[in-house]
Amino acid sequence: QGTTGITVTFGTNAGNVCANASNSCSVGSQVCQNVTISSTAPTIPGALSGPTTVCNGQAGVNYVVGNVANTTTYTWSAPAGSIVSAGQGTRTVTITFGSVSGNVCVTAGNACGTSLASCQNVTVDALGAVDTVGTITGLPAVCTNQSNVAYSIVPVNNASTYNWTVPSGASITTGQGTTTITVTFGATAGNICVNASNSCSSSPASCQPITVAPSAPAIPSAITGLTTVCSGQAGALYSIASVANATVYTWTVPTGGSVTAGQGTTAATVTFGSA
Repeated sequence: QGTTGITVTFGTNAGNVCANASNSCSVGSQVCQNVTISSTAPTIPGALSGPTTVCNGQAGVNYVVGNVANTTTYTWSAPAGSIVSAGQGTRTVTITFGSVSGNVCVTAGNACGTSLASCQNVTVDALGAVDTVGTITGLPAVCTNQSNVAYSIVPVNNASTYNWTVPSGASITTGQGTTTITVTFGATAGNICVNASNSCSSSPASCQPITVAPSAPAIPSAITGLTTVCSGQAGALYSIASVANATVYTWTVPTGGSVTAGQGTTAATVTFGSA
């Protein structure tokens, strides 16, 4: 008493601990801190909520316990090799697992003591968490009722199956569960999506938007360009007008010639041979 720090022996009543500073001619304003009184240590927490099976190395796994009366802190522990990465001291924690199975436990505590632990056994699957799926390869635009259109992805680590979804009205004709599928489309555009999974985790989905054209493109209009060229002539330009519903334009040239630029577009640059 009289200094900047005190020690207190409490009774049974809650209330405020207050302090003010003074000197011989004035008294400062008082500041207070409310103190609650707990008669006993908290009771054991209830059952934990969270997964009972995780992957080797899986991060971001959440566990929650219900509120325990008179508790000021919650102390969590994880299996050997795992770490509590966020939330220590609260009712919700995030754990990054290692490779060892074991118990996730929590105790409730206050100034009077600490409860017994409530625990949940967690099995760490030998498989690692599934990697994120990459880009889907395949046509971004198809025709109404077009069939046997292939889509694929590169295999990802630790995956045991691949789960594909297609737009309404379309169907997967082959390959569900693998890295490559064929699809028969209806008339509805939408997304083709796929994620990878194993016995203990699933990756986020990778998606590709698909547009559905009402019909196959019409025949292109007349080609504009030179009708007479020299043997070996380079840089000859040929073009057509855009065609409704077309997604690609395929050019062919005489034997010995080559398309040097623009293949797939409405304008191609050609180098001629002698034919």
